[in-house]
Amino acid sequence: MNKMTATSKIILALAALLVILLSFQAGVTVGYRRGSFATNADTGMVREFQNPRSFFASFFHDGDDSNPNGAVGRIISVSLPTFMLKGPTSEQIVNISPTTTIRIFRDLASSSALQAGQEAIVIGNPGENGQINAVFVRIMPRPFQAAPPSGSSTASYPSASTSRSSI
Repeated sequence: MNKMTATSKIILALAALLVILLSFQAGVTVGYRRGSFATNADTGMVREFQNPRSFFASFFHDGDDSNPNGAVGRIISVSLPTFMLKGPTSEQIVNISPTTTIRIFRDLASSSALQAGQEAIVIGNPGENGQINAVFVRIMPRPFQAAPPSGSSTASYPSASTSRSSI
């Protein structure tokens, strides 16, 4: 009769366990390779589409695209409850509501403190007609500009003695 000894049962169990582990490892290997391929293909595709010299660049990238949830730039006009912000690629109209938090540096301010020429960061929600409904506005210091050449009387630059509230 076919009697299995304890040794043969152990060998059979180990063989079954080995087959299960090998099949699991094969699944992990195949999954890893598929995932790596997908990641590399996606990275290559994104790189190709983001390349300005790519054939596809004109279809997917517009230099005038702006972020509907915020903007960074210089205030060019104020007509409350809106102001216009000139960013690196386009202008944005920003709507201010009574619940909008406005800060000049770290201090709270009112909307009447907004002036043309100030640098601002706006965070908000997209509104109708491409406007931004501001939730938060922070006025930042002007970026450093080199002094004009000696003898030139172009723009006035704030001196070191200028207080933060007057910038």
